[in-house]
Amino acid sequence: MAVMMAVTLIPACGPQTTTTGTGTTTTSGQPPKTNKDTIILTCVSGWTKPWTGLDKLDEFIARVNKEANGKIFIKYLGGAEVAPITESGGLVRDGVFDMVLNSPAYYAGLCPAGIMTHFAPADPVLIRKIGLDDLFNQSLRQKMNCYSPGQLWRGEHFGILSQQPLLTADFKGKLSHTLPIFTPGLTYLGASTVSLSTAEFYVALERGVVDMIPQPVGAVPWDLRLYEVAKNLMDPTLPIVTSGPLVINGRKWDSLPEDMKKLINDIVIDMEPGVYKYYTEVETKYQAKMVEKGMKINKLSTADAAKINYAFTTFTWKDTIRTNGDLGKQFFEACKPYFDWAKGDALPY
Repeated sequence: MAVMMAVTLIPACGPQTTTTGTGTTTTSGQPPKTNKDTIILTCVSGWTKPWTGLDKLDEFIARVNKEANGKIFIKYLGGAEVAPITESGGLVRDGVFDMVLNSPAYYAGLCPAGIMTHFAPADPVLIRKIGLDDLFNQSLRQKMNCYSPGQLWRGEHFGILSQQPLLTADFKGKLSHTLPIFTPGLTYLGASTVSLSTAEFYVALERGVVDMIPQPVGAVPWDLRLYEVAKNLMDPTLPIVTSGPLVINGRKWDSLPEDMKKLINDIVIDMEPGVYKYYTEVETKYQAKMVEKGMKINKLSTADAAKINYAFTTFTWKDTIRTNGDLGKQFFEACKPYFDWAKGDALPY
C-alpha cells in the first residue's frame, strides 16, 4: 500500500532534474512529444539519487524519451525511497512498476542465476557476445517473467573495506556485511556474515557493528563517504564486478510495439561500450580520491592473495553451480576461456 501511495504522489509528466553522483545534471522529464496514445513506462532503481551508479540510467531514459517521438515515455519514479532495494525486483515482476535498474544480488532469491552476471567477465560487450545475456534472459523469463535488454551499470570491481587493516586471508572472528555474491567466499575464509541495507553501511562501520564491507571500489564508497569510517582497502580486489542489468516486466515488454522494443534494445547495445568505459574509469578515479582522503591499500602476501582468489572463484562457482545446475555449468563454460584461473585443480567441477 505504501508503495502504491508513493507512486500516485509522484507527478506524471513534470521535468525531473537530478544531480548524479558525478555532479552531472540531467533531465528525464517531459519528452519532446506526447499524446493521448503515448505508452508510459514507469521505472525505479535500487538506489536513491545522487548515485553514480544511476548516471547511465539517466542517459538511457533521456535517449529513449527523445528518440521514441512520443510513442513511449519512461517516467522515472525514484529509488529506494519508492521501491526498497530488496523488493524492487519483485515489484517489477508483479507489475507494480514496469522496469528497474538494480543488482541481481538483491533479487537472487527470485532469480538465482542472476548473481552469475557478477562473476562473469567485466566487459558487457563480451558477455553479450558469448551468450550470457541470453542465458540470463532465459532464467529471468522462467523465474520472474521479466526481460533484460542489457547492462547500464558495469565495470567496477568489488573490494573489501575495513576499519582495521586486513593483512591475511584468515577472516575468523570477523563480521562482514554480505549479499549472495559474497557469502560463499566470505564463509570459506572464516568470516561471519550479516546483511545490511545500504543506508546502514556508514553507521555500522563507524560503530564497529561490522568489521568489513565488500563494495565496489569506486563510486559506492565515495558516494557514501565510507572512506571516513573504513580507512583500509584490501588488495587484491575481488574477481566480482558491478552488474546493473535493466529489467523489464515481461507482460509489459511483450505488449510494446516491435519498433519500440527494437529502439530500447538498440539504445542499450549502443550504450554498453560507454557504460563499461565510464565505470572502469570511475573505479580508478574514486579509488585515487579515497587514497587522497587517507585510505590505506593493504597488499596481501602472494599466498593469502591466492586464498582470496580461490574463495571467490573456484569455491564460489562450485556453490553457484550447485544452486543452478545445468544453467550454472552453461554460464561457467561460456566464461571459462576468459578466466586465467580456470584450469586444472581450480575448476569448479
